[in-house]
Amino acid sequence: MNEIVIGAVSGVGTSAILFVMKVMLDKIFIPKFQEYAYQGAIVSGRWVQSITEDDPDDPEVKHHFQVSLNLEQTGHNLKGFFDINSNGNVMNYAVIGKYVDGYMQLICTAKGPGVSSYCSILLKHISAGARLHGVMAYRSGISDDVGSMIVSLDKAQS
Repeated sequence: MNEIVIGAVSGVGTSAILFVMKVMLDKIFIPKFQEYAYQGAIVSGRWVQSITEDDPDDPEVKHHFQVSLNLEQTGHNLKGFFDINSNGNVMNYAVIGKYVDGYMQLICTAKGPGVSSYCSILLKHISAGARLHGVMAYRSGISDDVGSMIVSLDKAQS
């Protein structure tokens, strides 16, 4: 009877140790190795753009947008936040993506409660690393429509 209890306890203990080792490998060691071994461009930081567009219904009316992309990079993997301020209406997105061979693909999901909006962004790293230029396709949570816009983000000064 004593051997059964000792066997069960040692089995549970071994499983717990293996689980903790797997989590440490996935969350600490592999990202640190990827960051160490990565030899491409660093795109971490804040990227900004100001946009002014005419209203399609009334040419006298102008729409102003302030766009901000904040990225953290670990190897080829990206995560961060994307904010669009349109005449006081702010949309906040959580961002995940990849950066490979000078191109960045980002998937954005709205962070606000009750807002269902998504966007995908494909950008090229240009101007000696000072600019990201590409296209954003999005689903508007307000008008329930699909739209797109040209994005040309400049690296913000630190």
